[in-house]
Amino acid sequence: MDKALWEKAEMFMNEQKMIRKGERILLGISGGADSVCLARFFLSIREKYALTLYAVHVNHMLRNGEALRDQIFVENFCHKWEIPLFVVHRDIKKEREERKCSEEEAGREARYECFFQYAGEYSCDKIAVAHHQNDEAETILFRMIRGTGLEGLRGILPVNGKIIRPLLCLKKVEILGILSELSQSYVEDSTNAREDYSRNFLRHCVLPKMEEMNKKAADHICRLGRQTGELFDYLKPQIEYSYRKTVERRGTALFLGKESFDEMHPFLQKEVLRKMLFELSGHRRDISSIHVEKLLLLMEKKEGKRQDFPYGLLASKKAGGILLEKKSDLSGEEQKTMVPFFPDLSGGEWEGTIPGRKEKVKFSVFSRQNFQPVKKDCVKYFDYDRINCDVCLRTRAAGDYFIMDKQGRHKALARYFIDEKIPAGSRDEQLLLADGSHILWIIGGRISEAYKIMENTKTVLRVELVLTEEKKDGGVYDGR
Repeated sequence: MDKALWEKAEMFMNEQKMIRKGERILLGISGGADSVCLARFFLSIREKYALTLYAVHVNHMLRNGEALRDQIFVENFCHKWEIPLFVVHRDIKKEREERKCSEEEAGREARYECFFQYAGEYSCDKIAVAHHQNDEAETILFRMIRGTGLEGLRGILPVNGKIIRPLLCLKKVEILGILSELSQSYVEDSTNAREDYSRNFLRHCVLPKMEEMNKKAADHICRLGRQTGELFDYLKPQIEYSYRKTVERRGTALFLGKESFDEMHPFLQKEVLRKMLFELSGHRRDISSIHVEKLLLLMEKKEGKRQDFPYGLLASKKAGGILLEKKSDLSGEEQKTMVPFFPDLSGGEWEGTIPGRKEKVKFSVFSRQNFQPVKKDCVKYFDYDRINCDVCLRTRAAGDYFIMDKQGRHKALARYFIDEKIPAGSRDEQLLLADGSHILWIIGGRISEAYKIMENTKTVLRVELVLTEEKKDGGVYDGR
């Protein structure tokens, strides 16, 4: 076969510093063309880099007989090439209902849960997934259509913690060409051909038309994404500084004063408003530029004007600025929810009182070499490299879950509260440490199996809850 494409992928892998010699690599293999090509790539360099390969296949229990067909194909492939394989069955239809999200999103979350679980169990240094250049271009276009901000244009990261994507430099047509020259078979997901899915429409209709205009269209879109990502990384400290300086926490609400707002550059105004929406909702999905524009318009309105936003948020124009709050907090009942709080761990340590709460908390990030665990109910340790999002302290939200055992089975937080007989009146007050919708620690209860310290853990996150006398005498935290 044309070795130039393998060399292209290898050069990209080395430029991005994805692996080191002697590492253990976990491959996500669905059986489709992309993941099979990824596996063949690592097989081609396995001896050169002294790599140990493992594979995980997640059977989503969808598409009738196709799911079993895909599983059998992957089992045969891995047996032929002597790659240890772990097959996991996940009922994605059921998980979709529990997580209250799309089937696609539920499947993605389930796959990554399994990847991190087995990477931990078998001390894998990296997790390789098969995104390619067309995937990245589609992602950028999809986000543009939905109204993303500057950060959303950065595309797919080649390296994100343990996750590596060495095929991001290759086009889909190049991947198919490689498999053809290798006479390597693969399976095809029948839903990929349906144009009623937004991504499939971009894949089969929009991007091909763009490439008719310019055959390097996907490459140019991805290059723009990388440049935008670099720009946002440069601007991010300024955004964070402006946010901390201008946004005031009022109980469970956020307030941005008009005077401070007017002093900011228009770019910073929009990014601060966007971050307010992200923080108070606890979500990024379904919050777009149109919502930021509505807040901008509201800032110029008369006092008393209001505007609804996704996830039950309500913005009100006050005499001095905009107040953003959850509508559920306006009923006159006792306030139980809290504004999601993201501690700044960039310096390796953070300590302070949780806004809107009486608890104090200490965070520290350090090398595993300095790991000396202390056995206390209020102190927990986590594998920091497995955390995908910014660590967040908050109360419960729809779709929350945690990994309950080494088999990767997940449990909805709502079910946990029921099983543990947590009083209904206390559930909205329960403090949580979260990684997106994945709960690291039900504070006072258990931690997720997915973040426990393993033999290959390199960086440790230590979290300590410092109890006030009031909490010790009968607050929500019960010391379990």
